[in-house]
Amino acid sequence: MHAFVKHHKSLILLGLLAFTLRIITINWDNAIALHPDERMIMFVVERLSLHNLNPDFFSYGSLPIYLLAIAKTLVSVVDMSAAQYPNILYVGRFLSTLFDTGSTILIAMIGHKLFNRNIGLIAGFLYATAVFPIQNAHFFITDPQLSFWMLLTFWILVRKDSLSTKTFLLAGITAGLSAATKFSGIVTLGFPFLWLALNIKNLPTSKLRFLLTNGFVTTLGGVFAFFITQPYALINYAEYSSQVGSQIAMNSDASVFPYTIQFLHSIAYIDPLYGIIWWGLGIPLGIVSMVGVFFVIWKNRRTTTAQLTLFYLFYGIYFLVFGRSAVKFMRYYLPLYPLLILSAAVLIYSLNSLLHTHLPRWSKTSMVLLFGYLMMWPIMYLTALSGPNTRVVASDWIFKNLPAKSTIIYEAWDDALP
Repeated sequence: MHAFVKHHKSLILLGLLAFTLRIITINWDNAIALHPDERMIMFVVERLSLHNLNPDFFSYGSLPIYLLAIAKTLVSVVDMSAAQYPNILYVGRFLSTLFDTGSTILIAMIGHKLFNRNIGLIAGFLYATAVFPIQNAHFFITDPQLSFWMLLTFWILVRKDSLSTKTFLLAGITAGLSAATKFSGIVTLGFPFLWLALNIKNLPTSKLRFLLTNGFVTTLGGVFAFFITQPYALINYAEYSSQVGSQIAMNSDASVFPYTIQFLHSIAYIDPLYGIIWWGLGIPLGIVSMVGVFFVIWKNRRTTTAQLTLFYLFYGIYFLVFGRSAVKFMRYYLPLYPLLILSAAVLIYSLNSLLHTHLPRWSKTSMVLLFGYLMMWPIMYLTALSGPNTRVVASDWIFKNLPAKSTIIYEAWDDALP
């Protein structure tokens, strides 16, 4: 145990940092359940029982629902009240924290694999302190889990540079879990198939047989994992296809639902990038990330590796597919943050190496100043989050200042003030 901690000390510290920044202010809404998607998942979990495991809700995958139901059962053994609504919110948010902490560690390991250890650690720190991932880890929603399963699928493929059948089976399984988390996660199956295509020159003599065998194994693992964790997609296929079809229609036409008309005049690709740069990462890190993407591509244009090509190609395809969606909620693009963070880490490391060559005394100082500056963003966000929620404050003001039985108008489809 001591040897493990010593060998992985940096990763453990990164994980602790990420976990701490995500678990702080977990009670940001005093368990009022102000996040509508999170609240809906809670209601679905509450009505599940051993006699009826059908969530009858497929806007999101069933895997997160079943994971929370299992966690609820385990928590109830220790404290029944903690497993009941609204306290179950905290159990769900704790799970989100664990998933996103896992993503932080995976990003650091992937950065080490693709580039070097220092770039991996820089990337891990950047993601651990990035405000938008921190924010989303404060809700029990599917996007942090989706991002984790995507990263894990990639890591399984490149960890040992293996083209073994076992590797493709495991990658297929995690891709299936990604699809069972959220329907858009089905694109994760692209990882193992792109990996096959990129390594076609390195395949054994019987290339066709190898491709067919591992393609079949990948598909089998994905289908198995998907239906094991989302069985009612098959058992209740009519309802499943209807609800998924409704989500697809929404992402093709922003006028389908009242809460998506805000995207009617949004611009494909431009608006998602604006959201990431301006709000998701903040202008400084956002710009560095975007420049970093082009820098990595340019730097490796002649001597790239299959692993690096796979990483950038897959997430590039992801952006091309979902960047043109009619509905552009910022959390839809959370899976892109690892690519951007890693690109920023490469650029920062390269600039610091250049500084070390010409002004060695300033090399470490500049990194300390940079990390200190970056820590200001989550501190400011968490400070704001730890204060009274503005919707709750508005409700308190109404109770204190408006006459009893006053009429308050709100949109029928939207949440009223608590």
